[in-house]
Amino acid sequence: ALAGAAALRSGTGLVTIGADEPTQARLTESLPEAMTASMRVGNGPEAALDLDAIEPYLSKVTGLIIGPGLGHGDALRDSLIALLGQTDLPVVLDADALRLLENGHQALTSRQGYTVLTPHPGEMAGFLGMTTEEVQLERRSLTTRVAKQSNAFVVLKGSGTITSSPTGEVRWNPTGGPAMATGGSGDVLAGCIGGLLAQGVGPFEAAWAGVYIHGRAGDIASNARGDAGIIASDIAHSIPTARLSLTHEDDSYEDEEGTL
Repeated sequence: ALAGAAALRSGTGLVTIGADEPTQARLTESLPEAMTASMRVGNGPEAALDLDAIEPYLSKVTGLIIGPGLGHGDALRDSLIALLGQTDLPVVLDADALRLLENGHQALTSRQGYTVLTPHPGEMAGFLGMTTEEVQLERRSLTTRVAKQSNAFVVLKGSGTITSSPTGEVRWNPTGGPAMATGGSGDVLAGCIGGLLAQGVGPFEAAWAGVYIHGRAGDIASNARGDAGIIASDIAHSIPTARLSLTHEDDSYEDEEGTL
């Protein structure tokens, strides 16, 4: 729901969330603006992706976000790898998708489409077989390493989020703050990046611009409500204002640096 809301708030016109049937009912209540579809073989966190149900959508949509609330298990992992090989759509992989692919780099390097990975340090550690502490000591070098090895655009989240392309281009993000360290914030980021990809923004630009807008939205939410108690939906709600502030069309928007 958070990823879908962020994709809509980033400017995507239509969002369809694939889930099992019980989750569909909950999504309809929590995010009525999004469409839902049954895309799992059975119910529960270990249910595989229903590739037959997903296939018709692949010719209709312009981007995929896979991972938030996805689940775990060998059958799910195998179906995820099959889906990645089936489509050349740009894909954002986050959360559970990253955990499922910790030993499946080949599924990424053989893809025909663009892939964006959005790990936090713990997920990056699992991806590399390292500790979180080791990842934090070498954030930039490891981000570029994983991007090259996986032929993907990698966003390593955290203080000063780093984005790297497979060719070694790097962007460091200055927006956002500690108030954004709240459950679901990463799902909002995946939705923001995926939303930009779906609108035709190139993968590297969508990745670092999505990070910037996400952080800006967090700053706006913090300025409006204070740092304590910011939740992920506050960040998603602030994405349109963040985008508007960057166009210099909203002269009344105030941030920590004054009036734009």
